[in-house]
Amino acid sequence: PAARELVDVLIKKRNDPVTASKYVQSTGDEELIDLVNLAAKGADQASAAHAMRVGDWYRTLADDEEGLYAEQLLSNARDWYARFFNAYTRQDALAKRVELMNQATEEKLAALRESMGIETQGAWMDLIKGQFNPELHARHGEVRVVDNEIQCKPCRLLFPSKAESAYEFEIAFKVMEHTDTAKPMAFLLPVGDRFFRVRYYYTGPLIMKADQDDVRHSDEERGNDVGKTKTLLIQIATEGDKAAIAVLFNGDQVMAWEGEINDLEDRDYYELPEEEANEDVIRIYLRNPSIVKTVRYREQK
Repeated sequence: PAARELVDVLIKKRNDPVTASKYVQSTGDEELIDLVNLAAKGADQASAAHAMRVGDWYRTLADDEEGLYAEQLLSNARDWYARFFNAYTRQDALAKRVELMNQATEEKLAALRESMGIETQGAWMDLIKGQFNPELHARHGEVRVVDNEIQCKPCRLLFPSKAESAYEFEIAFKVMEHTDTAKPMAFLLPVGDRFFRVRYYYTGPLIMKADQDDVRHSDEERGNDVGKTKTLLIQIATEGDKAAIAVLFNGDQVMAWEGEINDLEDRDYYELPEEEANEDVIRIYLRNPSIVKTVRYREQK
């Protein structure tokens, strides 16, 4: 019972299937063990069958929760259903079934957010598929798009944003080789007329750093990121001359910052090329051969 309660808390309250997977075996519940382990692996490479199964599980879990906990579980269900549609290309009864489940999830999520006073978010925009052009959106290095993934050697990538708006930016990437571990991967995001920077260090234990805060992410060993997909989500909200920023790494919040926008670095600090200095774009600096698997952007309405 103790193991089951711990797993329930980690899944329903903390949204942490990775940690839950370390304890779920002790529950003896084969179905739960399977689901938690699938969730811990993430939706990125899941099969359509697994994506549907985990999506259904999260949707069912939300029935017993309220408020932000239910909102998170429904959001998870929606994300796993989205993976199903990416992996499943047939138009048959199964696709229709998942479409109906996803529609019900979206409707319940919208109603819940409205009851909580949470404004509906905009839809995620895929910034690679049909959007990314290496000639326009890449600088330096070798860059090409293969199967809607960006393959690059040391390079700089540019993605559009609207700095005056609240937005979320998510990127999933995989480092393929360490050729330069001294310089971190850097993410430079516009906030009003300023920039917020997050750096990813290839060697542990200090792997995440922002100009406003140093962040340690536990249990990372030196060089163990090669070939592993990492996900970075940055949430930016602005109101007047203030900003609130959260950074999530592989689903775990690793930093949160609130303050005056003017406390962030101005654009001159980064010595950007003149033709780019005033562009409201997100800049990604890749120091080692890498694959960028997904890049998504969503405005907060």
